[in-house]
Amino acid sequence: MRLATESGYVFFLAIAATCISPALVTGDKPARQYQQLLQEAADGNASAMEKLGTAYAKGTGVTQNYQKAIVWWHRAAAVGNWDAMIDLSLAYSDGQGVPQDYAKAMEWFRKGAAAGDGDAMVDIALLYQNGQGVPQDYAKAMEWLRKAEASGDPRVVALSKECIAKIKQAEAAKSNGQ
Repeated sequence: MRLATESGYVFFLAIAATCISPALVTGDKPARQYQQLLQEAADGNASAMEKLGTAYAKGTGVTQNYQKAIVWWHRAAAVGNWDAMIDLSLAYSDGQGVPQDYAKAMEWFRKGAAAGDGDAMVDIALLYQNGQGVPQDYAKAMEWLRKAEASGDPRVVALSKECIAKIKQAEAAKSNGQ
């Protein structure tokens, strides 16, 4: 419980431990998993914090609660968990548990991209392509798509190529006055 004590999370974790109800889960396994994740999160395990956020977002073993998901994801992201950074960026992009805010989504996508996440790089490109939270800028979108391709992930490379094709079509239509 070192991290919880040092960071002032003890009260929060005590409340969180009471949030699961046996009526909300089937069998004992989800309750044990939840308690185990809580303990691991209290011990400073960022992955456990991110998983707790995801459990709340999906309603897995707990009542679905996006606000609690956001709290756990923020805690995980604060200690460097890039999955939580992506979770937060998507939450802000989609307005799940927080007001939709493309600028904040961009901040979190950038942190994920800095950690090497190709999906985050594609998402940054899409924000530039669509002018969401940033001025529309096809050149910057292309730049981010090229960075995503360099990640080497075949799925991300395929997605990047698809986005590049769409940008080229949009630029061609724009230059033809359509």
